Parts: sequence; structure tokens; C-alpha cells
Amino acid sequence: MANSSGSVATMSSLTYGRDSSGRKKLLADYQSDITKAIKVLEDESATVIATVRKNWAGVDADKFIKVFSTDVTNLKTVFKAYSSFIEEQITADAKQFSKDQQKIANKIS
Repeated sequence: MANSSGSVATMSSLTYGRDSSGRKKLLADYQSDITKAIKVLEDESATVIATVRKNWAGVDADKFIKVFSTDVTNLKTVFKAYSSFIEEQITADAKQFSKDQQKIANKIS
């Protein structure tokens, strides 16, 4: 079956496999993407805060910055929790796949 780029996927050309190296690559890619998302969030929120400080003064501006900063921190926590969740799911899948392979192997012998 052809993939989106038009090439045919074979077992030797798949990006991720069900083996240990495939799982490690998948997890590393997810964690890298989440790290990048957190970095973008930090950079963009710093820009928003700097813009607010430059163009808005007063107690309401201070309160906005405080609430906004708290929301950004909470969102970063969600991203990190999602990263842990993905790792747990990949690990659970690996354990189940190993059990399934053992069941198949027991039927063969």
C-alpha cells in the first residue's frame, strides 16, 4: 500500500516498528515534540507578557500577567503529564505485545 508520499511501505522502511528500537524512537520523537511545544509556549508567553508590560499599566495589568503566567505554567504541566502518559502507553503496549508473541510461540511448539 502506498503512503502519502507515494512510496510503498515495507517492513524494512517503516518509521516505527514494534521492536525495542522502534518504541524508543517513537517515544523520543514524542518527547522531542512536547519539549518543542513547551519551548514555543514559553517563548510566546514571554512575548505576550513583554507586550502587556510595554502597553498596559496598573493593577489590572499586573493581575492579567499573574493569571496568564499561572495558566501558562498549568499548560506546561499538562504537556509534561501527556509526555508521561505517552511513555506509559508505549510501555504497556510493549508488555502486551510481548505477551501476545509468547502466546503465539506457545501455539507453534
